Amino acid sequence: MKRFLFLMLVALAVHNVQAQNYEKMLFVLKDTTTKKFGCVDINGETVMPFKYQYASLRTYFTQQEYDSGYMNRSRYDDEEEAFLPYSLGWGWLKTEKNKHSAFNNNNKQNYELLDVSSDKYFIVKKNGFVGAVDSMGQQVISCIYDDIILDHEDMRLFNQQDGLASVFKNKKMGCVNKNGKLVIPCIYDDNLFNFRREENCIVAIKNGKEVYLDKKGKITSDPNNTQTNALWTRCLTEEDEDRELICVEKNGKHGCIDKTGKLVIPFISDTHIFFNNNGNYAVISQGWNVDENNYERGKYGYINRKGEIVIPCKYADATDFIGKYAIVDTQISSDDGISAECLTECIDENGKVRYEFGTNKVSYINGNGVYYTTFTNVQNISPYRNFSLSSNGIICNKNRDGGFSFKALDGSWHNDLGKQVFDKLTAFGSFKKNIALVEKNGQKWFINENGENILHDKFDNIGTITVGPYGWGDVEREIPFILNDRFILSEKNGLQGLIDIKQEKILTPCIYEEIGGVSKGGNYWKEQIHQNMVKVKRNGKYGYVDVGTGEEIIPCEYTYLTARFKKFQYLYNNQKSNIDENIPVCKISNNKCYAVIIANEKYTREQNVPYALNDGKTFSEYCKKTLGIPDNNIHYAENVTLNDIKYHLSWLKNQVKMTGDDTKVIFYYAGHGIPNESDRTSYILPSDGFAFDINTGYSLKDLYKELGDLPSKNIIAFIDACFSGAQRNEQANAEARRVAIKAKPDTPTGKLVVFSASQGNESALPYDKERHGMFTYYLLKKLQETSGNTSLGELTDYVKAEVSKQAFKEKNKTQTPSVYNSSELEDWRNITLK
Repeated sequence: MKRFLFLMLVALAVHNVQAQNYEKMLFVLKDTTTKKFGCVDINGETVMPFKYQYASLRTYFTQQEYDSGYMNRSRYDDEEEAFLPYSLGWGWLKTEKNKHSAFNNNNKQNYELLDVSSDKYFIVKKNGFVGAVDSMGQQVISCIYDDIILDHEDMRLFNQQDGLASVFKNKKMGCVNKNGKLVIPCIYDDNLFNFRREENCIVAIKNGKEVYLDKKGKITSDPNNTQTNALWTRCLTEEDEDRELICVEKNGKHGCIDKTGKLVIPFISDTHIFFNNNGNYAVISQGWNVDENNYERGKYGYINRKGEIVIPCKYADATDFIGKYAIVDTQISSDDGISAECLTECIDENGKVRYEFGTNKVSYINGNGVYYTTFTNVQNISPYRNFSLSSNGIICNKNRDGGFSFKALDGSWHNDLGKQVFDKLTAFGSFKKNIALVEKNGQKWFINENGENILHDKFDNIGTITVGPYGWGDVEREIPFILNDRFILSEKNGLQGLIDIKQEKILTPCIYEEIGGVSKGGNYWKEQIHQNMVKVKRNGKYGYVDVGTGEEIIPCEYTYLTARFKKFQYLYNNQKSNIDENIPVCKISNNKCYAVIIANEKYTREQNVPYALNDGKTFSEYCKKTLGIPDNNIHYAENVTLNDIKYHLSWLKNQVKMTGDDTKVIFYYAGHGIPNESDRTSYILPSDGFAFDINTGYSLKDLYKELGDLPSKNIIAFIDACFSGAQRNEQANAEARRVAIKAKPDTPTGKLVVFSASQGNESALPYDKERHGMFTYYLLKKLQETSGNTSLGELTDYVKAEVSKQAFKEKNKTQTPSVYNSSELEDWRNITLK
């Protein structure tokens, strides 16, 4: 079997995005000057040089030769699946000579990549033979086969049911397990549809005949053989997993079983029985007689969940109940086996006629009983005939003098709704309950049951779009113009906008050439909405819009590949830790507590401090929500100068003086610390300071005196910085200083207790996975777990143990948080933050 590849970027269905390991990801980009491709990491550092002529995407959409023809394999579920190799840390580029170069963990691999499975295995080729490796590059299937084929349905390497993968050798097929062991020998026919799964069996083809195998390759019996399954056969549908009652067949008759396999509805119907979970009735039919010599159509009726016939089988056709109503056809002229005259009516749950639509000429497709009306959807957007029914009992029907209008089956008119006539319309509920799409004079809009335009605007297209004809015999047709069930596209003057139909609001005006990969006259696919963002194109450039706010988070200034890279950089830089969410809320106001919070991340003359702003912002939120400190009692400041520090301490001093000695004070600092080399004293470093001049810093001794002199009953300081000359990124502060200095701890005074992130010559390490300083993360984790109801002693024990353990685990380094207390506070361990 030959493998033919062609690269195609498509976007289809919407699904949830799993957490990404951003540090591992690679991003393929194109140099705008040289037009060559390369790869960068999440920080923009080059991993694969920009010297390659082509960039390979995942070959999920693959053509394969089969019996002198070609078969298209399944398409991408979403746009990001095309980039799966890069998301797993693999680069996949090729030169002008069409030779692929594969990189993993920044190392060039000695085999060629062929494909990537949806279960994240790489199909590779080495020395002319094919095998498979996992995402870490470990061999899973040895490179000894002619080919490996992915499962046609879900593109997995290993089948979910039995854990086997299909391999080819000498034009014969076999299967290997996850250990790479050949468990089904390569003796079966070379057929893309070989090894299909049925009832826990593998159906193989050998010499053109079917053979049934178990997962060990042993021949077994046909699971559908009436001797092995004498009770009934399930009538499988995609919805069966969600159905409470499942249709089964026996001797040409249909009944229903429950999820335990118990028969609850006897075999009374000639056709399938399908109950919707929110419906009390299902359609059945009786009286069919179809064979080589006879063709007698049966009649349709309804049963309840007990199997009782509630409406007799007397209709030529019948729909499922939509809410309290259903639509039925009653034959009123003789049936010649080809066509018949039928009266179409709407009935309620008692079989009473509630509305008469009129007569229709119905044609039959001989042999299977499926029929269609002679008039089609020419005047109707929705996939009905010239009428439709909503679950809320509102029907829409074509008027005798042309146009469409609505009518309520309960006899009530919904203000002006029944008085309006439209050129086209859909049923209420087609897009959202109690909302219908209408069209008149070439413009479309949504109305509610009162006939009001809910968006206060009209569009050339909204919700659906006219496409075609694309070739001989084709006709114009309406197709969905949506991203998913919530986000709908609109169009004016050839440009697109975005509608949030759930919130009934316009998110973006019609200013984009494309939203989610949908363009006028092009292909129409659903686009994956990743982390609430959707791709847009404006003035030939790409960006991303936040579908929650309509804001252009990534401006339309980039090529497609660069815009995608910027999107992931944005996500990476805005990740939330588990301590950033589900912050406990205190119901009591702690109005006699004051806090100063300083977060210095961006420095003018020093390297930045990773995650310091995250630390400060989240600590501020815990002060407000968990500790109950009012907003007016908190000063939060970012990237402050030396004078800024002095200002905030002055504000704190004045507040405490005015309130009295029954106050609590919290001081928090995240940023750089520096040591004085001559006497080993410590300084916090303002954003405009520099490490080789202590005069640009603020002495810890002075800070402790300022805080200790406050007339408060207790003062608690948290310092997430180290004073050894090292940084959170574990480099020395000053470029010339490479030896860490063991700083001398300063002694608190007054009622002051100080929590310090590290001691001696240790670094205050970052916790990259959580995007916080490690000390601050565990400090806040304890507040989250206890809702702030913890003593300083309990907090000390927890933070010391967790930081020490995690620092060694994550960084293979030591970090030991320390606590220093004033001699006046012998019982400091019993002090609480609230």
